[in-house]
Amino acid sequence: MKQLLSVPVSGQNFGLSAMTEEIYATFQIESIRSTRSSIRYILDGYAPRDEQEARIYGMKRGLEFIANRQNRITEENLHHLYQISTGGYLPDEDRLLPNHFYRHGEVFIVGGEEPRPGLPAERLPGAMKCLVDFANANDGMQPFGRL
Repeated sequence: MKQLLSVPVSGQNFGLSAMTEEIYATFQIESIRSTRSSIRYILDGYAPRDEQEARIYGMKRGLEFIANRQNRITEENLHHLYQISTGGYLPDEDRLLPNHFYRHGEVFIVGGEEPRPGLPAERLPGAMKCLVDFANANDGMQPFGRL
């Protein structure tokens, strides 16, 4: 991420544009209002001026956390990533319960012909453990073990 956001010698700013578009698209998918100019403002290192920019700053902090190669893929680190990137910006009714790593209610997948239920909340801890174990497995596949 630091390489993407740094200005190359040639003066092109492809990395900054790519990060701006990635954050903008992510917010569009989640129906979170944002502007490219606010995203650029935060990526340029300025402090958030409003709630919208605070969300962008949370996303930036999340990207910085992922870019740190010392952060391995663990359930604790995924929870920390969630907290710094989105957890503080959710309405109270959508926040995780104290001492919980995963959602406690139902979720529905929309966008197809009909909404359908996601994985039941009680199955999430086991499924996430399997995912983390897979990401960290030393099985000859391309390594995933870093966030």
